[in-house]
Amino acid sequence: MARRRSCKPSSRRVHWAALACVFSTALAGASVARAQITVIDNFESYANDAALQAAWVAIPPLPTANVTLDTTGINGKSMSIDYDVSAGTNAVEFTFPADQDYTLRTTIRILYQAVSGSTDEDIVLELRDAANNVLGTGVAPDGTSPGVKRFEVDIVHNFSNLAHVRKVRLAIRDGGDSSGTGTVLFDDITVSSGTYSTCRTCHGEFIGKPHVALTDGLLWSPDLHDIHRITMLNFDCNTCHTGSTFIPVFIGSSNGGTGLPGIGCLGCHGREEDLGHDNISPGRAAGLNQHHHKAGVTECARCHEDANPANYTPVGENFLPAYYRLPDAAHPNKPTDPCSRSELFVSVIKGLDNDGDLRYEQTDPDCQRAAAAPALGTIGLIACLGLLAGFGFWRLRRT
Repeated sequence: MARRRSCKPSSRRVHWAALACVFSTALAGASVARAQITVIDNFESYANDAALQAAWVAIPPLPTANVTLDTTGINGKSMSIDYDVSAGTNAVEFTFPADQDYTLRTTIRILYQAVSGSTDEDIVLELRDAANNVLGTGVAPDGTSPGVKRFEVDIVHNFSNLAHVRKVRLAIRDGGDSSGTGTVLFDDITVSSGTYSTCRTCHGEFIGKPHVALTDGLLWSPDLHDIHRITMLNFDCNTCHTGSTFIPVFIGSSNGGTGLPGIGCLGCHGREEDLGHDNISPGRAAGLNQHHHKAGVTECARCHEDANPANYTPVGENFLPAYYRLPDAAHPNKPTDPCSRSELFVSVIKGLDNDGDLRYEQTDPDCQRAAAAPALGTIGLIACLGLLAGFGFWRLRRT
């Protein structure tokens, strides 16, 4: 793992040395986050149907013969299941050779496609332990509706005993009418951490049109994604996204935008000065984690030491996030000051709370500043220049 440097500028003035430190730290943190995806199965290793059926065991009433290898599937080879839910749930189960520890993971992601048949059945994921106890369940919101879907399961909420994951079960379940047949392809099953999927539970769908924030009921039109992509970032998608497919979206890493380091969401929702105080991450999100902790969402503290205010005090709200502080003509409408209205895109009251004290903008003591000196108007400027010219002429006469 790359060694992190400490970046602690003493004021808001950023020198070139500090900028270099920001970039080097960002790269170190990004390399860590990009490694946080583990492939459970992408189905490329199976030579034939028999090999697939030995790994993904059909559970009655699903016949083993209905589980086949599609060599020209969604993304290369895929597992194909011909289902008939009239006799009950059709499921397959994959068993690991040993318990998998998913306690520091946040998301299971599955690519699937309903290629034919009924369109109202449920697609279900279950994690189980060696004794076949269900550790948690996720249901795909789109079910067997047509098209390629990305099914993301947040395993932080409503899952338990994740240090002992032994089985992954995929099922096609009756949608309510006790009938339905069809074919579903499954591909690219992964488990990861540090992605947006855990935010969705409370904050809603990022690309939902229109986006109504579940926290305060405010409307983001056309959606949360476009206000970030178009308004704030001027179509610079690499600022937040990773790789060529742009999926998954990491909270703490990205390709990096024009003139912006690859630190993803935390370029605006974290600070470099908080680096080095967490056990499993670079630490930029200390204030973000503590904001949630103090608001009653304490799940972050299960894994992140810096989420508990007893362990660390984040720097004040007046410290600029990395994307705020960098010179940035390519993104003219992005936020620039956490203590000003530049963070207010929908709300007229609240921007961000990056130090986690549940106070915003000028209501945060960190943002209280001395009043700026009054600016000279045009008449005042002319008078001042006149005085200076008169003083200069008088000095010349004396010499």
